[in-house]
Amino acid sequence: MDNGLPILFRSYTVVTPDEASGATVTEEAHVAVVGDRIGYAGTDLALAKQSLGAGPHVEYTGNGKLLLPAFANAHGHTAMVLMRNAADDLNLHDWLFQVIFPMQARLRRQDVYNGSLLGIIQMIRTGTGACADMYYHSDATLEAAVTAGIRMNLCCEGKESGPDPGSARVLPDALSDFVRLCESTGKGRIRPSL
Repeated sequence: MDNGLPILFRSYTVVTPDEASGATVTEEAHVAVVGDRIGYAGTDLALAKQSLGAGPHVEYTGNGKLLLPAFANAHGHTAMVLMRNAADDLNLHDWLFQVIFPMQARLRRQDVYNGSLLGIIQMIRTGTGACADMYYHSDATLEAAVTAGIRMNLCCEGKESGPDPGSARVLPDALSDFVRLCESTGKGRIRPSL
């Protein structure tokens, strides 16, 4: 692991976003990362090393490897990874009402935390560095996101169902508490959403 040291990605093919063309591809490029910032990205190895400072650093060599920005998962129910492959052969209505909803009714906060952590680990492992999530026990998902270090837009339902179908009331205290929790947790990586 990097132990918090600056990192040099040396001799990679680097893909960077470009508003005009969509992406720019640079061969034999170097990227220097200091803390949570990119200090240098380009083809000059001396400048890359200079941006790392005088102390020790960790170095990874690309040699035919690609370095690109992380992906973003724009919509998810991360803890549902626990239900993966549950009756994949059913139509949507039957899958939801006969399988998923009954499974969800038995979920506890710890289940959502474990499922969220597993799903987040799988996202990070496959190149996703940011996601949006909306699910039950959003505080458990928030805890898993902070533990894993991913960026997340996290939704809180912010309402409680009424006795009649379609009736619900907004819970303003729950929403403001949720916003405060998100904004005070995760070093700016967690953003509250509705």
